[in-house]
Amino acid sequence: MAPSLGVGSALRFEDIESSFGEEGRMPAAQAVALIAIPVGTPLSDARATLERAGARCNMQRLHPSIMECIYAQRVTVDDYYPADIIWTTRLHGDGVRVTGMTVSRAFDKH
Repeated sequence: MAPSLGVGSALRFEDIESSFGEEGRMPAAQAVALIAIPVGTPLSDARATLERAGARCNMQRLHPSIMECIYAQRVTVDDYYPADIIWTTRLHGDGVRVTGMTVSRAFDKH
């Protein structure tokens, strides 16, 4: 079941992973993130929302209009193998407000 969020609702990466972690679900995951952080949200509020959800955020040195927020989760696959799930949210901004967002997911089985 997909998380149901309204503007300002609590975003949790655990919920996003359980609902949208399957391959091909990135558009739906991004849509949920955009509900929680709509275009026009102050960057400081967007950062706070993503950090409350468990991500760590930093402005990009080479691209100062992008704030990159990363959430990493260690899981066990096949009852034995460790793996990392990494959600990356890139907030595009004009220095004050969010102008766009991209969400991606990587799965690294060790």
